[in-house]
Amino acid sequence: MASFRSSLLTTGPARCYLWFCPCFLGSAVVRSEGDADDRLGARAVHRASSCCGTRSVGYCWLVRYCAAIAGGGRAGVAGCCGRARRDLVVTAVPSAPFVESVAAEGLGVLVAWAPNPANDHVTSYSVTATPASGSSTSACSSPTKVTASVPVSDTGVVVGGLCAGVVYTAQVVAVNSAGSSAASAVSDPVVPLVAQAPDSPLITSVTGRNGELLVGWAAPVYDGGDAVSGYTLTAKHSTQVVTVPAAASALSATVSGLTDATSYSLSLTASNAVGASNAASGSGTPEGVYAPSPPVDLTTVPDGTGGVGGSWQSPSDGGGGAVSGYTISYQQQQQSKAGVWSAVSGAPVETLAEAASATSATVTSFPASPAFFLFSVTASNSAGTTVPSSS
Repeated sequence: MASFRSSLLTTGPARCYLWFCPCFLGSAVVRSEGDADDRLGARAVHRASSCCGTRSVGYCWLVRYCAAIAGGGRAGVAGCCGRARRDLVVTAVPSAPFVESVAAEGLGVLVAWAPNPANDHVTSYSVTATPASGSSTSACSSPTKVTASVPVSDTGVVVGGLCAGVVYTAQVVAVNSAGSSAASAVSDPVVPLVAQAPDSPLITSVTGRNGELLVGWAAPVYDGGDAVSGYTLTAKHSTQVVTVPAAASALSATVSGLTDATSYSLSLTASNAVGASNAASGSGTPEGVYAPSPPVDLTTVPDGTGGVGGSWQSPSDGGGGAVSGYTISYQQQQQSKAGVWSAVSGAPVETLAEAASATSATVTSFPASPAFFLFSVTASNSAGTTVPSSS
């Protein structure tokens, strides 16, 4: 028969017996109702014993049984049980995980497993790569176990720092507040590879400036089993080749000394101790003059006479040339029942032009009044117009 633990709480005229049944009761809670006396506790033990005798061992649900004394009656039972804690007490360790796959990943092993069921209440997993008995190399004569721990949200991890050419197997252990599961079955054997060159980086942006190209990139998805030591960015046009080195932590660089209005091909490689990756490619054209950045700090305020005054600050980047002017645009807006603002269907976009020296303007003519309007301002130069800055 299953064993039981109990604690006794005294609350006024009632006593609560909190019985802990060390079996999995699922969503059902064993309850006992009857005469308000100590015999209730005895019946509770009997019923819980029956449950535990017929269910598989797993988790421990707190099951409450109360007995009233000193004339407390059923009211005493209800008051006592209302104060009883409703905690789920985990007393069983998780079931052993199931390893789905193992694969060499540079100087490491990628281990993937199936997640444990939710009612295992797993908090983390521990993954161990163990060298096979007798497996070693001249470069690694005494390989050792390597363990990695991951949160419960993960179902895969690369166990790194292994020896190339040594045979390893992997096992996974699930952990909860009660302890650690048995280890999974031993995985298929796998042999880590020697380190290799990284995967290619990815060029994500190319921006033309006066005699320059500003290039941004994303790091390689996989470093080849050895940390990336740096990048090499090259711009080429005909016989002109400009190369710029970048640190391992860099995700952008500027190629200078280029000719405006000339298209350059770009290549970018990542390197580690083994060598350089395949090159990522791109292209760009330096521009002596380009569209300025948007004006900043646009504010609009009614002027009290039926007009709206607006002010702004000049663009932080004039685009390599003088700003030639500003354009204030405004359009009637409406608000939906959900509180979302949008342009009124068919409402025209009104504009007001201002000189290059202007940092404020007043709009006095509106197609509808009273009404709500969305204002924006753009800056222009000989190369183009900015995206709008709105208020």
